[in-house]
Amino acid sequence: MKRVFLIFAALFFAMFFTACIQNSDEQYEVDDFQVDNESYYKEYEDEDVISDEDSVGAVWDVNFSFLGTINDGNADTINYGSGLLTYLNLLNETVTINSASWVIKKFITLSSGHEVPILQIFFADNSSNADEDGYVTYFILQLEGSSVSSKSETYYLNNDKLYKAKVKLDEAGAIDEICYIQEPDSTKGKVNIYTSNIRIGEELKVDGYANMLDMEVHECKTMN
Repeated sequence: MKRVFLIFAALFFAMFFTACIQNSDEQYEVDDFQVDNESYYKEYEDEDVISDEDSVGAVWDVNFSFLGTINDGNADTINYGSGLLTYLNLLNETVTINSASWVIKKFITLSSGHEVPILQIFFADNSSNADEDGYVTYFILQLEGSSVSSKSETYYLNNDKLYKAKVKLDEAGAIDEICYIQEPDSTKGKVNIYTSNIRIGEELKVDGYANMLDMEVHECKTMN
């Protein structure tokens, strides 16, 4: 009888130990960091930025949207995208800029010596609308990146700059000179970026708005 009891006791402990091992396996999960689809984007707001509640009733004199493939800024050819920009002129008339639109990616070196990526989205008016000096109206949205990694790049929204420019084209239609005539003010507008990974050859989608009528106007300021 004692031998039978010992046999049953041994079987009971064996079954209990097996159940504990199986239960422990079911609760243990392995996270593969190489298959990480989580977005680590963090937005850093500007000082005195206009809240979403205030922006609803605001009248923005510039509105824009863009969808297109990111081009290499050093390439000889570019792929055009689909872009639309409207702005109010001094007569309070709505002007539409949608003749051509594209985006390029390039790198700039800061005064600290660090190299950062930037995106430049061009909204170009039709060359037939050139003024008497041969300049065409462009708007250029510049997004400055903060970091470069093999996985993704982060573009902080408080580094966006929307320029109004007069552009002179050469005989082939290529840009010969860009004169920036209005300084950007990133606290008076917003850019929405709908693309998580910013890479050459991939699709970029943005939209946004800005106030530019009260910005400082220059006769011509050339920049890279």
